[in-house]
Amino acid sequence: MAIQLVARYIDHLRLDSPAHRVFTSPSQDCMEYADYAKHNNEPVDAFILQGPVSDREALEEVYPEFQETLDLATQWNAEGRANDCLPSDKVPPMLAAPMSAYRLHSLCAKG
Repeated sequence: MAIQLVARYIDHLRLDSPAHRVFTSPSQDCMEYADYAKHNNEPVDAFILQGPVSDREALEEVYPEFQETLDLATQWNAEGRANDCLPSDKVPPMLAAPMSAYRLHSLCAKG
């Protein structure tokens, strides 16, 4: 869904100014949009990446319970509990928000 919104936004910018060929968005959206073959998107000349860091790689480095938390989220997803919020002591403090098993898995799992 986010990629469709990004694509619509870029189309809007091009209508307003056909010379506008640089796009800024959260890094994950830019990277997904740039998979031109997958989404059949028209290429842009450049992206300005905001906060170009992998959440997963950063959490692996600074959160000792990373794998335990990811395993719990994976288990809950498999059990049909994807929308259940994980216990607060299982959510990395730097995320500082209630988090469903699905959301944590989507941020932290490889692939």
